Amino acid sequence: ISQHVEYEFEHRIIHPHKKVCWMLEKGTAIYDEAGQVLRMIGIVQDITQRVTDEQQIKLLSRGIEQSPAAIIITDASGIIEYVNPKFTQISGYRTEEVVGKTPSILKSGKETEAFYRNLWETILSGNEWHGEYRNRTRSGNEYWASSSISSIQDGNGQISHFLSVQQDITDKKTMEERITHLALHDMLTGLPNRTLFRDRLRLALNQSERSGKKTALLFIDLDNFKPINDALGHEAGDIALQTVADRIKECLRQTDTPARMGGDEFAVILPNIEDSRLAGEIAGRILELLTQPINVGEQVCNLGASIGISIYPDHAATIDMLIDLADEAMYNAKNANKGTYRYYGSE
Repeated sequence: ISQHVEYEFEHRIIHPHKKVCWMLEKGTAIYDEAGQVLRMIGIVQDITQRVTDEQQIKLLSRGIEQSPAAIIITDASGIIEYVNPKFTQISGYRTEEVVGKTPSILKSGKETEAFYRNLWETILSGNEWHGEYRNRTRSGNEYWASSSISSIQDGNGQISHFLSVQQDITDKKTMEERITHLALHDMLTGLPNRTLFRDRLRLALNQSERSGKKTALLFIDLDNFKPINDALGHEAGDIALQTVADRIKECLRQTDTPARMGGDEFAVILPNIEDSRLAGEIAGRILELLTQPINVGEQVCNLGASIGISIYPDHAATIDMLIDLADEAMYNAKNANKGTYRYYGSE
């Protein structure tokens, strides 16, 4: 009685043109009673393309799993089907916590509905979307993500999935914000510097023009500051200036802008005021606080200030003129008696 033995295996061959090809060999060996092969029946199939495709899929899979970027794959309706390990590392969410949900669980609430509407319109049209936005981790911490989102189409050209590749750029954003802050703020006091001061003043005047309300500008020059630097040194002077900045801020509304103009000169912008007398009231509070002693180590320093006030549009209609008139009023206050304030044009 003959016996049938089936076999199947894959192997490589060298093509005459030195090309390596993968072959699938399937067959049946028929043996006689003595165990001798009578004949063999089977097929040999070139599976080079299939093996190549499988190798590429494995390579892509390892690449996605080991990618330094967070990768999210959703279906056409935005339901998450896959996230890679980097996503879980950045977001803090485990895979089972996000699969079946939408990426909206990461929303920080800082981006507008128009932002997300533009995103969806872009990817639904088949175009790739690029952008930066803020997300929240599972623990509630905010982080910045730079993302590229594209659609994946099936054989019929219909969108079947979306692919999002995200990079955590929080450190980069923090550095950019730090550089911007340093460019627009005084390093010693943290107050806006001249550049930001002029920008805020321009904005305040534009608001006043629209609302019909006034904007007041206070120019503050410290009295008796130079003796502190000369007697106690610049470190003591720095402490005194920081204290002055803090005391000025205590007297202001949330919408007001204090600034350090340089040296021992400060300025305050009071936008949207109904009555010019409010500027004098705030100036009076500032003077009262600045006359209180300042402790510098074991030393007690006594300062004061002279303040000049100009009003838009009563006194001037431009930034430079408003600044010049407030400066002139400040010198009038200093020449009069120090420790007081003067409106421009007042005795």
